[in-house]
Amino acid sequence: MLQQIFIVFKQVLTLFLMIGVGFLLGRKKKIKESSQPDIIFIMTRVALPCAIIRSMSLDATPEFLRSIGFATLIIVVVTIASAVISLFLFRSYPQEQRSVLQMGTVYSNSAFMGIALVQAVLGDEAIIYATLIMIVETIFMLIHCEITMSQGGKPNLKKAFLTPGVIGFAVGLVLMLTHIALPGPIASTINTMGGMNTPLAMILVGLQIAKVDLRTVFNQRNLYIVAAVKLVILPAVMLVALRPLGLAAIAYSAIVICKGTTQPAVLSVYAADHKQDGVLGAQLVALTTILQIVTLPILAAITQVVVG
Repeated sequence: MLQQIFIVFKQVLTLFLMIGVGFLLGRKKKIKESSQPDIIFIMTRVALPCAIIRSMSLDATPEFLRSIGFATLIIVVVTIASAVISLFLFRSYPQEQRSVLQMGTVYSNSAFMGIALVQAVLGDEAIIYATLIMIVETIFMLIHCEITMSQGGKPNLKKAFLTPGVIGFAVGLVLMLTHIALPGPIASTINTMGGMNTPLAMILVGLQIAKVDLRTVFNQRNLYIVAAVKLVILPAVMLVALRPLGLAAIAYSAIVICKGTTQPAVLSVYAADHKQDGVLGAQLVALTTILQIVTLPILAAITQVVVG
């Protein structure tokens, strides 16, 4: 058990050292805040879709397709259940804080942390399951956002389905099902560009943390409550509840690990756009990102031990 934790810890530590690089670049003003949207564009529009397509270069066996379908069903059920339960939490807080804290207990940073982490711990094959979580949560997060932040507004589902990650998944699925082999130079380009996803994602997380005054993060009790639910309680419940369902080992591990990652950084953006407490969202992401240094290696190691 301790050896497994140490192995996973080294893999996760590599990711957090990359975050440290981004943090230092941000604090030293070596990458201007005005330049960060360009990095996000390259990561989300180029590197992420390529990483997803690369991960789907697999044989579409009936067993594998059943695994994907079953995993998708589990992810949908877990996401809906978590979202419904969250509506009963933090009822005593002001609306602009309550909505941020509620959503912060449900959604994961699958696009940035999740894909990078399961790739490091489980290999390229696990990326497809992290991508499924990203797609499902993106759709439900838009709906949940409108319910809790706009009080009944109409969610933009077209926007959710046309994200680069979803498009990359669709392209990869077509290639997998049709057994189309891309020409060597194109496949090599996709593989190389996909390799940029993890470093860019971690550097961006570090840049985002660098913008937050950490002195305001560590003295807020409500943030620790959300962090405990998101990083410890919810993953622990799924660790136990999902095991008897017969998920493939890699799917089970990927789902549990992804659900134990921090909130998506876009949470603070959604909050600000809907006149909610965007600063609180950024503080929450910063705190949980730091606490993950301890929780994620342990969670990933326990998951690996459970699946044998």
